[in-house]
Amino acid sequence: MVRNIAKPLSIVESEYQHALVEQLSPLKDTDTLVELTYTRRDGMLSRSTGTVAYFSGEPGMDTGSVTVKTEDKGPRTVNLHRIARVVVL
Repeated sequence: MVRNIAKPLSIVESEYQHALVEQLSPLKDTDTLVELTYTRRDGMLSRSTGTVAYFSGEPGMDTGSVTVKTEDKGPRTVNLHRIARVVVL
């Protein structure tokens, strides 16, 4: 599998991606902390806590992502369709 070629999401994944952008966009460039729980490429769950920095990638494609600035791991970019849970702290 080639990693950097954008692939279309299913309708359900695309709608989920859009809902997350709607939820996280108002928090962009604020001091509000969010905790993201997501599935990594290797299938393991991971968690990152930080502030919403920016969105990148193409809507409706698997490259759609959010970058959060964390204090412990630095900037973390997470594909939106891989996020399982968002907690606003």
